[in-house]
Amino acid sequence: MVSALKGERSNLTEAHVAGEGPARVELALVLVVSLVGLGLRVALPGRMAVEHFDEGVYASNFFFSGDKGDERYPKQHLYAPPLVPILIELTMVAFGPSNIAALAVSIVAGSLTVPLMWWVGRRWFGPAAGLAAATLVAFHDVHILFSRTALTDTLLCYVLLVAVHCFWVAQTSRHWFAIVAAGILTGLAWWTKYNGWLALAIGLAGVIAWIVFDRWPLESRPTGPAQNSRRQVKSVPTVLVIWAAVAAIALAVWGPWLWSLQDKGGYTAVAANHRGYFVGFAGWGASFAAQARKLSLLSGPMTGGSALVAFVVALGWLRSSGPGFTWNALLRNNFIFFALPVLCLVCVIEGAGVILAFLGIVGAVVGIARIANDRSIDDRSRGSSLAACLLAVWVAGLVVSIPMYTDYPRLVLPLLIACSLGAGVLVDACVAEIRRNATSLRGAVDSEPSLSRRGSTGQAVARIKPVYLLALGVGIVMAVTQSSVRERGIVGWQSRAGLADLAPEIRDDIARNAGANLRTGLDEFVIYTYGEPALLFQLRRTGCTYVKPVKDLRFAEPDAAVPKLPSFVAFGHQAWYTPGFGEQLAPGLPRLQLVGKYRYYPSDVVLLDSPDRHKQRPQYELEVYRVK
Repeated sequence: MVSALKGERSNLTEAHVAGEGPARVELALVLVVSLVGLGLRVALPGRMAVEHFDEGVYASNFFFSGDKGDERYPKQHLYAPPLVPILIELTMVAFGPSNIAALAVSIVAGSLTVPLMWWVGRRWFGPAAGLAAATLVAFHDVHILFSRTALTDTLLCYVLLVAVHCFWVAQTSRHWFAIVAAGILTGLAWWTKYNGWLALAIGLAGVIAWIVFDRWPLESRPTGPAQNSRRQVKSVPTVLVIWAAVAAIALAVWGPWLWSLQDKGGYTAVAANHRGYFVGFAGWGASFAAQARKLSLLSGPMTGGSALVAFVVALGWLRSSGPGFTWNALLRNNFIFFALPVLCLVCVIEGAGVILAFLGIVGAVVGIARIANDRSIDDRSRGSSLAACLLAVWVAGLVVSIPMYTDYPRLVLPLLIACSLGAGVLVDACVAEIRRNATSLRGAVDSEPSLSRRGSTGQAVARIKPVYLLALGVGIVMAVTQSSVRERGIVGWQSRAGLADLAPEIRDDIARNAGANLRTGLDEFVIYTYGEPALLFQLRRTGCTYVKPVKDLRFAEPDAAVPKLPSFVAFGHQAWYTPGFGEQLAPGLPRLQLVGKYRYYPSDVVLLDSPDRHKQRPQYELEVYRVK
């Protein structure tokens, strides 16, 4: 593998930079991987539902009339820009309010990310890298899990990846269309989430690194013509002007939303809310450890097995991409023969997500090492070097910045996208080494299989390999038969329908308490939810006409007016984390009559966002009271 990083470019890479289009086998592999990725994200729809606090905020717009400025959930602008809520609302207008309609945006974005990873990885690093990156994302439990939510992060990853790729095209082609596309997509990323400006940060840091790496090796390139050196120096202002143009277009696209914030306290209010989640360097170590722990918890055997599947997919492409390849080339490469199966075994047992993220970081370093050892300075080489620089700063920047915030697992999704590309670089290096070995094997006088090859070192290794294969087989059998592995199953498919399943029961109990008909009387009472936007969504979905969020309980205080309609208040686990909730609840207790308490098991999407730590999965409780 070391030789894959040094010297001249491999035949594999030469074919890539020559601009060859994908062959039928590669397209077939991409299609299969993409369909599997889609299937993993749409399977078992009964387990998918709006459950998280933020999901309720984004998905409830459909149920607000727009009168008196209540066209969206209160203070929604503090949580995210409006693109995802608008898309969810439009989906519900088209298909009706349901859990699947609320999650459809993320399902589609997550599924489309798989072929996008192939396309970007292929153009940046080669077909093997693209196929491996797409496979890793398709099978990654964390990406599957969040693709089945109504959160903003999956769509952000998709738009972010497209925006960075268009920026790469703009810098390498300098075409005005690519510049405009990069700016618009960066603006859309900003409309998706407030950290959508990451595309600009990655682009600026990437081109600065590109300039450094593109100019630094010039003195060590004795064959490079002087005019190329002068052309590179002169291109530096152009590179920065292109970035500035992309930034200006992105700001113009995002500007209308920024302006609309003026009557809501401006962006200052949004920034103040974000500071509440900022832990800084003081909390960096604890947040980093917590993110690693949660990433490990969310990564099951599906994620671990993705490493092996990605490598097999890349080998399948290699087998069909040129004549003369034999599987014996794998046996000849001792690093691949010994290291890869052990890695896959470790991934299946524990910590697959963390291991793959680490490999992605290593892959980003390998990409930089490749361009540092590349002596060519043609346009195709410069495009590959920019891609490596963009990936390196993407990975490094997020590794440093993500632990500066509260350890919400969904924050690592953009890093996992970059790490999948980095792991694809490693796979590409391994495939290049295998191809070189296959070439040398065809040209060798001694064509005897590697396992029976003679020689002092070769003979010793050949004797070890059968024993190693036997031990590996035993290890794999033991790993897949562990109860913990079987129990975890596909983490991305865990049920998130606990709250949704309770909603009809809560509706019926409230209707009976109010004396309303369960079919025609769902508009004869009012339900106020405190700190439970997901419950608001689920109750409205079941047909309750009047369900409204409240930020205080003054309507239940002793001197408050008697409600015209039977009124109820519902709150749960989230309310008790709201400062001052207990003080608000106490004065109203004499007027509150218990209707019922309801328990459900939250999914990891909710549970891992909680500051509490539990050895076993806890039950969350919802309380419903009637205001007398």
